[in-house]
Amino acid sequence: MDCKLIFVFVFLGTFSAILADTTPTPFKPKVYKGCFQDKPERAMPSDYTESGSMTIDQCITHCHGRGHMYAGLQYGKECFCGGNTYSKYGRVPDTNCNVKCAGNSQEICGGTWKISVYATEVVYEGCFQDKPKRAMPSDYIKSGSMTIGQCITHCHGHGHMYAGLQYGMECFCGDNTYSKYGRVPDTHCNVKCRGNLQETCGGTWKISVYATEGTPSSGLKLVTKGLKVAQSSFGWGGIPVRAIDGNIAANYNQQSCTHTLRQPDNWWRVDLGKSYKVNKVKIYNRADCCKDRLNGATVRVGDNAKGMLTNAVCGDPIKDAGFSSVIDRECELNGQYVSVSLKNEYLTLCEVEVWGEDL
Repeated sequence: MDCKLIFVFVFLGTFSAILADTTPTPFKPKVYKGCFQDKPERAMPSDYTESGSMTIDQCITHCHGRGHMYAGLQYGKECFCGGNTYSKYGRVPDTNCNVKCAGNSQEICGGTWKISVYATEVVYEGCFQDKPKRAMPSDYIKSGSMTIGQCITHCHGHGHMYAGLQYGMECFCGDNTYSKYGRVPDTHCNVKCRGNLQETCGGTWKISVYATEGTPSSGLKLVTKGLKVAQSSFGWGGIPVRAIDGNIAANYNQQSCTHTLRQPDNWWRVDLGKSYKVNKVKIYNRADCCKDRLNGATVRVGDNAKGMLTNAVCGDPIKDAGFSSVIDRECELNGQYVSVSLKNEYLTLCEVEVWGEDL
């Protein structure tokens, strides 16, 4: 089972078939991206619909059901769908989106050539240990009506990549340090959110972590079981397919991590089957020992299989492996092959996820 789950929250917290727009199943939480300028050449050009009973949930459900990453509302009754182009004409003050939704006067659905944009999906990173020296130290808030969506919106608005929830009512913001104390079983995050008892908001020194940009910022998950993988050498049973088995277990004895010999040039590679635009590579590091061995590793993306060490570099070489169980490298590179290479050290990867989009 892939432990990086994409949670799409609907009424009663369960996912079933997407209903017709006349009886929409609302997605929760709502993750608001902002108010943006629109023009006749639409920023969100796809699957337009309008309704005299339009609500935010109705538009989100409509766009999600058609595979779009964002939903946008205008004039109180119009719904537009699309991808990352929603911001092409720039963000404007939220007060410029001031028209009440036709189906719920308590909500705002855009304005005159202004579009209220929401993400249609939320990406759950997992449940992580926390300590008094916080893994997510920034822009803390506390609320007796806390929900996942409220925390994500808060942290996104303050420019953070991740939102974390604890004790049912606390929200922490941060970036890649959220995993510094390691991942724990999801059952350890077991406290209900004060503002929505259908949601879970962390636990005792346990933090439920969500990406503030979600799947939309990274695209589709490109690595799945069955793709062709290879590595420079084999040691201790660490075959290369373990890095795409969907299991992020970080203890080597759980038989889900790769392992090379220690040679001058050590590498692991996955063949995506065709060339994609790669936006992010996520590496799950070994946690039972030797975490800092991964320092100095380089992620590359390109179309050269045999000469992969000359492919373009995705992000900076890894330097923080000793402090992180999960390491992200973001880029905008085209390629069929994604590789991780390391000189003069054992290369061990417990899982590799690649996110991107079709060219």
